[in-house]
Amino acid sequence: MTKWLLTKRGVRIAASIVGVVIGLPLLGLLFILIFANTGTGRATIETLAAKLSGGTVEIQGLAGRFPDALRLAHAEIRDKDGAWLTIDDAVLDWSPLGLFGGAAKIDRLTAAHIVVARLPASENAAASKSKSNLPPLRVALGTLRVDKLDLGAALAGAPASVGASGNLRLASLTDGEVTLDIERLDGPGSYKLAGKMSGAGDNVVLNISEPSHGLLAELARLPDLGAVSVAATLAGPRNAEQLGLAMKAGELAGNGKGTIDLTGQSGDLDLAVAAPAMAPRPDLHWQSASLDLHVHGPFTGPDATGKLAIADLAASGASLGRITADLQGNRGKIAVNGVVENVHVPGPQPDLLAAAPIALQAEAILDQPALQVTFTVTHPLIGVTGAAQLGGVMSATATISLSNLAPLAALGGTAIEGHGAVVAKLAQQGDATQISLDGALDITGGEPMVANLIGENATLVVAGSMTGSDITLDRALIDGKGLQLSAHGTSIGGALDIVWGATLANLAALAPTVSGPLSVEGRVHGPQDDLALTLQSHGQIAVPGVPTGPIDVSVDAT
Repeated sequence: MTKWLLTKRGVRIAASIVGVVIGLPLLGLLFILIFANTGTGRATIETLAAKLSGGTVEIQGLAGRFPDALRLAHAEIRDKDGAWLTIDDAVLDWSPLGLFGGAAKIDRLTAAHIVVARLPASENAAASKSKSNLPPLRVALGTLRVDKLDLGAALAGAPASVGASGNLRLASLTDGEVTLDIERLDGPGSYKLAGKMSGAGDNVVLNISEPSHGLLAELARLPDLGAVSVAATLAGPRNAEQLGLAMKAGELAGNGKGTIDLTGQSGDLDLAVAAPAMAPRPDLHWQSASLDLHVHGPFTGPDATGKLAIADLAASGASLGRITADLQGNRGKIAVNGVVENVHVPGPQPDLLAAAPIALQAEAILDQPALQVTFTVTHPLIGVTGAAQLGGVMSATATISLSNLAPLAALGGTAIEGHGAVVAKLAQQGDATQISLDGALDITGGEPMVANLIGENATLVVAGSMTGSDITLDRALIDGKGLQLSAHGTSIGGALDIVWGATLANLAALAPTVSGPLSVEGRVHGPQDDLALTLQSHGQIAVPGVPTGPIDVSVDAT
């Protein structure tokens, strides 16, 4: 009996513990739901949104029922330059419990007015290395509507107003439906997408129509492109999808057709684009342009032929007399041979590259996972050879040969004679990109100071990495005839920490009346708007009329 009583008591204790473990969170959740649906709770949420976001998110007029039927009178998203996104009279009706079943079911998502003044200002911050492990999510959006969406001139090139409506159902990447209608409110312009995807086949239709100086032309910064129209279709079973394309942009016209076998990973495509003399913006124009492309066979090993020709192209102060390129593909190998003639560049020597054409050769192997690419660029002044791996772990190597530095140095208004070569390497390692440069310079004449400091058999070494906007400089070195420079450090989250050093074999290379060796070591560190500098210098200086002696200088500045 005693044992039975003890067992019964233990069950009651265990039940009490389970009740507390489960009941307390449920009680807390119930309290949050009740509190969030009171006037005081909504005001608290509005205040917390601003505080927790550091002032970047501001919401006003929160109403409706939390969390499944939300109403919001006004919201602003800010950055260091002010509000870049504002939303008025927003409505969200959805089923948050569906997320536990892997589905995002939204009955209605609408807004009376949205203003996107510009893109948000970029912030210097360390790149996040975390990766999402969330499971695939099914999405169903019953009603999407924005009565008025205003795009600022900084974003669209010129102010524009549109209205948008649509719906979406996406069970997977191959099963879903989408409808999106966008209409200009301040002028003509229509952009429509409707599509259905399933295992049996697809049916996708895209129609775009806008007059001259339309939204797409402004977004592309081509205001004088002309009227734009696009009609594209993809329809049929997945082993025989029929593709159709007809497009016009001003006088430019393009047509495409073909069949795509998504099951067998092959296709048969033809594309032709041609344009007469056009000037889509004041600093960009050409006399004629054409592209003719034919692809047949498996995606990884198609037979392909193509021709590109552009005559008298001018852009941003540079001009090219003629560009021609031929493409040939067979059994997984694609080869491109191109020539650029009569190149003129901005600057004091516009005809520097015009004496001879620039030849380009490239070859890609498509039927291998590594996707190897080799390339060669040839010109009497500059030669480039290299190889890259674009599949899997990306990497690239390029050797740049400079046979005559004099004409290139003249672009910067400097007289330098000699030659040089640089080997550049790039490799992806996880989230980081490793970069290295190894160069050799032979300065044989020209500016005396440069010849004395760099001279012949000089070397250049740079090694480092980039992760997002963060930079790590493992080593930078210039080893010349009379000058050695070295540096290493980091730029992380907008803060610098660079240690550097320089050694002059003889100050006479800089000033004939001064001689003797000099070495300088220093460090620059801190945020870019609040830098600190430390510097130490040691030397043995000789000046006419002054006894030779040591010199030491220290600087500590903020």
